[in-house]
Amino acid sequence: VLAEQFDALDTLTETVRTHTRARAVLGPASREQIEAVLGAEPHTTPPPEVPPGRGYVRLGAGPVLRLQVPATPDP
Repeated sequence: VLAEQFDALDTLTETVRTHTRARAVLGPASREQIEAVLGAEPHTTPPPEVPPGRGYVRLGAGPVLRLQVPATPDP
């Protein structure tokens, strides 16, 4: 995890962003926030309410894909 909150995104250097191969955005995010993290727009419009564990992912220079992470109970 490089940044956990969108307000920390500006602290990541361009070198870190360039060499991070797998990037993910989970939870509610605007189209602009998703593009800022993943470097490309999602092909679908983000819904206004996103259930926990759902979002978008991009591996390398590949396309932006939807992601669903299985729920993990809090120990």
